Amino acid sequence: MTTGVLFCSAVPVFVVCSALKYGFAYWSMMNGTNIGPLLYLKEPLQKDCGRITSCLAMMSKILGWNKEEFFYTLSKRIIYGVRPELLGLVEIKNIGKIRAELLYSNGFRTKNDIINNIQKASKVLNLKEDFLLDIVTGK
Repeated sequence: MTTGVLFCSAVPVFVVCSALKYGFAYWSMMNGTNIGPLLYLKEPLQKDCGRITSCLAMMSKILGWNKEEFFYTLSKRIIYGVRPELLGLVEIKNIGKIRAELLYSNGFRTKNDIINNIQKASKVLNLKEDFLLDIVTGK
């Protein structure tokens, strides 16, 4: 109990509130949920997360934590605002969060899954097969 009292007396309330607010916004963006009234924080956090996570990855390397891959994934999750299982899909050009969720819910997990069953994927996304194939292959 004493620790909490010392913490509260040493740190101004607005700092604690800001930390909680930003923490919730980060968590919401990583999990792809709506952050509601904190939507104004989304863009600055997405712009700043690359710098912060690269610093954390460098610290991890120096300190021997070996968490560079974790920080890379964290950065991508915040930028795209998706769950980790959707990262492989949203990194395809013109496949955003909504399209990735549609593909994932219909059994597509990777770019190769889409290429192997282009007809079903085009129906799921309501796109022409040629156009979808161009998107996936990067042409």
